[in-house]
Amino acid sequence: MSLLIRGGKLVLPEGIYESDVLIEDERIKAIGKRIKSELADEVIDATGKLVFPGAVDEHVHMREPGLEYKDDFSHGTMAAALGGVTTVIEMPNTVPPVDSGRTVKDKAELLKNKAHVDFALYGLLSDNSVDRLEEMLNEGAVGFKAFLGPTTGNLPPPSNATIYKALKLSRALGFPIAFHAEDDSLVNYFVNEVKSSGRKDALAHMLSRPPITEEMAVMKIYMMAKDTGGKAHIVHISSKGTLDYLRKAKEEGVRLTGETCPHYLYFDSSHYERYGSYLKVNPPIREAEHREALLKA
Repeated sequence: MSLLIRGGKLVLPEGIYESDVLIEDERIKAIGKRIKSELADEVIDATGKLVFPGAVDEHVHMREPGLEYKDDFSHGTMAAALGGVTTVIEMPNTVPPVDSGRTVKDKAELLKNKAHVDFALYGLLSDNSVDRLEEMLNEGAVGFKAFLGPTTGNLPPPSNATIYKALKLSRALGFPIAFHAEDDSLVNYFVNEVKSSGRKDALAHMLSRPPITEEMAVMKIYMMAKDTGGKAHIVHISSKGTLDYLRKAKEEGVRLTGETCPHYLYFDSSHYERYGSYLKVNPPIREAEHREALLKA
């Protein structure tokens, strides 16, 4: 099956160009002007339109299996396709969690006929699964996710020894480890403090997870990544202090990267009064100084 996208404005890293794109068997075969129509089974006239490469969303939670009342893979990947996302990488905190070669294989089999885009799977890094990482890689996992604080599925956070061991293996085999960076014991401490105060307003959630809960976890990951040479990635950054560790890592050649989310770039604590618990996410949306630092970074 071949497809010719004709006359569009092709968006590439080096600029925007008016060009045709010829695709064969889901792969780009040629880019250029005036590609012959007879080379394609189907021709799309994209005159005046922007033509983007398919986006990759490497952090999705579509909650299947076990939590389909929140979302499911068919609807989630349909939404991805409509938004121009052609590959998604699914996180492992489902029911059951993806923490063995068998569960990687079972989940891939379950999802393959429901997916409207390409997909890949993360495996779970935990104390129970750390000795099965290679097994999961062999069944197709592309990396691993570690939840250092409370999360969906009530998964216990991995120990420092488990994280260190996994990062050593990461260096040897080249896979990444993504971290939900909230220190579990600190979160529990601050949650209890806020509950004891009697506060139940929307801002109480932000106060129950102050910046130190994220930054303490990130500091630990930075130090272990530096010592092991492993590939660590911090997800949904909410605190400006985390950026200091990413800058330091970049200067030192430590393999530590990070990402944030649109809600941390758009909302800040001033919006809690209007939106209330609709803004309840972990880690929380913080004061404007954190949003501004993330935007600047």
